[in-house]
Amino acid sequence: MNATTKRASAMTGGSKTEIRQCQIHGEYIARWFRIRRRPPAPSDLEGWTECPICALEAGQRVSAQAQAELAQERQQLSMRQLERRLAGSLIPQRFLGKTFENYRVEHDGQREALLDLQAYADDFADVLAQGRCLLLVGRTGTGKTHLSCAVANSIVRRGYTTLFRTVQEVIRHVRSSWGPGGRPEEEAIAELVEPDLLILDEVGVQYGKEAELVTLFDVMNARYSACKPSIVLSNLTLEEIEVFLGQRVMDRLRENGGRALSFNWESERAKR
Repeated sequence: MNATTKRASAMTGGSKTEIRQCQIHGEYIARWFRIRRRPPAPSDLEGWTECPICALEAGQRVSAQAQAELAQERQQLSMRQLERRLAGSLIPQRFLGKTFENYRVEHDGQREALLDLQAYADDFADVLAQGRCLLLVGRTGTGKTHLSCAVANSIVRRGYTTLFRTVQEVIRHVRSSWGPGGRPEEEAIAELVEPDLLILDEVGVQYGKEAELVTLFDVMNARYSACKPSIVLSNLTLEEIEVFLGQRVMDRLRENGGRALSFNWESERAKR
């Protein structure tokens, strides 16, 4: 059997189970078994069950009930993995249920934004390969956060990882490494580079101090170097955000077909 790595263990229904990793088929639920001979003998068998897919491919026969149990276990593992990715994304609770389907479209501008963001999610394999970014600008309440979180919710369900953070949260995260006993700043930035997609909100809300802009550039440059895409949200106009971020960051956002989308319509929250 392929080498396995122990991940977690638990007692379920009186039997010991453990999530293990098959090098070929990924996670599976292993069970501890012991075959006792009557009378007891030194040759009693015990150990962990192997990857069930490997067992199937090796030609071992399993009953219809065992196949149903295997399908259920794989579904449970898939749900656990999805829950972990959603929890790790830090999408705000208010936006966890935001999808493309529940985005309200009342005019052509909203329809074009919906189609652009939906295409970004649908083509995310290519987006990730190219490190292609999006810049969403416009007044509050126009749907920028809804659509960016719809992208995140869509790709997380396909196995990708995302991270939603405001600029101030990113700056605090990096600054937490400063001072005596702190971890290296590169390690803090690496944690922001690891997700497949970073959604960076409230760009321009901060005061634009030089140290904050340097930190923001370091994060964006690190993701650019790793070919990792980002969606940047700002309430500034396109002209204002270009001045605020500077040419270096804007160039990185435009690389490989990166686009800026203007949400230049009335706030839906203001209407309500």
